[in-house]
Amino acid sequence: MTPTAFAEAHLRSFSSKKIDSMAASSPSAMGEFSFFKGITLYVVKKSSRRQGMRCRVVVTNIMIENTGGSRNLGDLKGAEESSAKKPQLELRKPAPTVDPVDTPVTKRVHRVDVPVKVGLNVRPKVQVRPKRISGHSKNVRAKVPRLLTSHREARPRFSNAVACSPEIQSLVAALRKSWRQSRSIDDVMKKHPKPLSPFDITCVLTELQRQHDWRCTLEVFSWSKKQSWYCPNSRLYTRLIGFLGREGRVHNATLLFQEMLLEKCQADQYTYTALVNAYGKAKMFEEALAVFSHMKESNEPNCQPNTVTCNALIDALVKGGLYDQAIQVFFDMRDGTNGLEHGCEPNVITYNVLIDALCKEGLLDIGMKVLQYMRDGNTDQSVQPNSATYNTLINACGKGGLYEKAEELVDLMVEHGVQPDHITYTALIDAYGKAGLWENAENTFKGMKGTNVSVDVMAYTAMIDAYGREGLYQKAEEMFKMMQHSGLRPNQVTYLSLMEAYGKAGLPEESRNVFNIMRESGYEGNVLIYSSLIDAYGKAGNYLEAARMLDMMRRAGCQPNLITYSAILSSCCKSNCWVEAQVLLRRLQVSESEMERTLFMLINGCEINDKLWEDVANMFNGLTRQPKAAQLSFYNSLLDTLWTRGFGERACRVLRHAKEKQVYDDSFYIFSKSEWCLDLHRLSVGGAITMLTVWLGELHHALVWGEDAPESVVIVTGKGSHSKSKSSVLKTPVDLQLAQLCSPFTDVVGNCGRVSASGDDVQNWLLSPCTSQRLRLVDVEYCDNKVVSSRRTS
Repeated sequence: MTPTAFAEAHLRSFSSKKIDSMAASSPSAMGEFSFFKGITLYVVKKSSRRQGMRCRVVVTNIMIENTGGSRNLGDLKGAEESSAKKPQLELRKPAPTVDPVDTPVTKRVHRVDVPVKVGLNVRPKVQVRPKRISGHSKNVRAKVPRLLTSHREARPRFSNAVACSPEIQSLVAALRKSWRQSRSIDDVMKKHPKPLSPFDITCVLTELQRQHDWRCTLEVFSWSKKQSWYCPNSRLYTRLIGFLGREGRVHNATLLFQEMLLEKCQADQYTYTALVNAYGKAKMFEEALAVFSHMKESNEPNCQPNTVTCNALIDALVKGGLYDQAIQVFFDMRDGTNGLEHGCEPNVITYNVLIDALCKEGLLDIGMKVLQYMRDGNTDQSVQPNSATYNTLINACGKGGLYEKAEELVDLMVEHGVQPDHITYTALIDAYGKAGLWENAENTFKGMKGTNVSVDVMAYTAMIDAYGREGLYQKAEEMFKMMQHSGLRPNQVTYLSLMEAYGKAGLPEESRNVFNIMRESGYEGNVLIYSSLIDAYGKAGNYLEAARMLDMMRRAGCQPNLITYSAILSSCCKSNCWVEAQVLLRRLQVSESEMERTLFMLINGCEINDKLWEDVANMFNGLTRQPKAAQLSFYNSLLDTLWTRGFGERACRVLRHAKEKQVYDDSFYIFSKSEWCLDLHRLSVGGAITMLTVWLGELHHALVWGEDAPESVVIVTGKGSHSKSKSSVLKTPVDLQLAQLCSPFTDVVGNCGRVSASGDDVQNWLLSPCTSQRLRLVDVEYCDNKVVSSRRTS
């Protein structure tokens, strides 16, 4: 048989047979292909389910090049034996004019067009992957060959977007219900009408991960490993490790990694990157650095760190406050030093990760400098910012109430040829909303609808939040209805924004109705939702219902966090009768959480001793891993409660703890030769009065020790719309406190959110004997919730 006839005969059989079975039954047939010169072969592999994933492969256009000119099989063999240098076999993309196979190709076939070179008369390199054979009682293995490519670093990650059928969704619902009720899934698996395949298990795990149910995910994975027909691979382990890391279950991720190694699954750079992410999210920076160092020292090419690994490490280090080490990793990436010589060049994602991490830590000024370095840095290594870079900074400005700087960034973005998208407009609307400029937010929203930019759910949600912050619940209601009429489905954040709008307007029952509608729409309550209900009922004075919401929250499996405690404290400090608020506070006293009991003793007037302050210090140390915004909200509510209760000394000590933990960082204090400035606009009333009193005491101390007074001293009480209103939340109490201290501060013309005085006037005022007496804090003592005495402390 001629080589051409031999090829045609096999092509007809390959369209209906799998490569796996052909290779197992006739291994020599694969080797025979290497003797053909200039013949194009097309091999089609039908759909097959293997190793828990759907695998469809088409190997196209195998071009065989040979230096010999003879088509005779024996001559070719002889030429090969006498040749010192073997020619190469190469997979190339087929020319558009060539018709591959007469037989129609199976639908939904993925083409693999990657360069693979092997020697002539040598079968392509295969990896033998163990697979259990069903129907055998013994541990029998079958060889499942898989072509390996020389581009392992470019292999696709396991996708999270596996299609989930209604059957799988119903199975997942049954599994979660069984796990919640009996902590077992065996009965559900046994009663399933159809036998499950590895691909079905993958779909189930994917759906459970999408629903963030890590407990049930691990239970299903554990059950699957016990089945004879299932054998997990390294990619599945990597995916589960990454999922557990994102859920904050770093201990489980570490155990799964150890199990992966025991199962002889090869860990690669993706696995180690998932571990770095997990340790970084858990703020276990030493462990993250240890994994990174192990990758750099590894001799395995598949375990070397890449740009994604470095980006994850930079993000973790910045979040942990290890800025010097994060910058050093960035410089090593840029310069190709310290083990990062290959494949670790910084890209725009590196800069975006660095800027995002800095902004989340409140270091907006450093993030702006990074942006400037991107644009104006070394031309050889310059990286042009994209829309995500600007959007991150605009969003950070919005959260800080710096709407003017957000506007400047949008102008800069357009100037450098980057087109604003829906995320940009949403971030700008959010910035206006947080600054109290709902009219500006409304104009931006209308302008967004007039452009080609699509108005999505988040834009409507930002607009509802802007209305709600100003108590315009009717406008928020209209925007919610407009969103529904446009065909968009509200999400949990949308419902939360509308609930907060009603709660701020003093309408807790309407907020509860929105909660019921949300549950009917298929969403379950989370910590933020329940905290909003507690805040709404508490501010309305219905502490009994607020306590019931707290109990409902715990029954639903949601543990209170800093946002919940902030809502409880904020509700209680606005109460005209502290005795009524005890209904809600008693829930903290009888709690199993040591933090909640310590918090109750701190605010309820219990006697202060060294043991209590030690417990308080431990409580504050445990808050360092929480988001900075949540910490700021908690400390504001706590200081507000302590000041309202008359605990000046306790408020002063809590403020010092917060400053040590960098919750109140340098952005609140500005010291220069020309101006001393205190920014209070992000604080609660009690927090602002406490910080003002402590700050004036520090200025008094500095002037006594010979510090030169500046030209002016400024106190900021409001920005945005609050800088134009004399009735803002902080304006009246701060002015009253300064008037009681007989201070020389006066309003700045044209800006009611700032008061100022000359440095000489402030120096003369602070150094007067009567002022130092007025700056002493008063700590009130209670007995049965009644004031019995007070004492002053410096």
